[in-house]
Amino acid sequence: MDSLINVCDRGRGWAKFVGIMSVIFFIISVFKIFTTGLFAGLFSIIIAIFANLLPGLFMIRYANAIANAKNSNNPAEELEIACLNQGRYFLLLGIMAILGIIAFVLIFGGMILAAASRL
Repeated sequence: MDSLINVCDRGRGWAKFVGIMSVIFFIISVFKIFTTGLFAGLFSIIIAIFANLLPGLFMIRYANAIANAKNSNNPAEELEIACLNQGRYFLLLGIMAILGIIAFVLIFGGMILAAASRL
């Protein structure tokens, strides 16, 4: 168990860094509402929540759980919390990747159809 905690601990600092940077990017995205229209601003905040804030929080929780596992009498529970947050992080990124691929296909498919209808 200790070797697993030590392996996970090596990436803990980077996970926390990624999490903090994601939250900072979310805060920057929130300020966009003041520079864009109301609808576009709200839309970008919704996108920012799913693209930056949630993954960042999952990584911060992961890093904190690994740190707690090193000092805990029950490290298995803390490792379970860490793995759950890491799994949620990858699940959210996978869903966003699938949605991005679908959006790409729909946008460019629509552009091709629009161009073909003008011929």
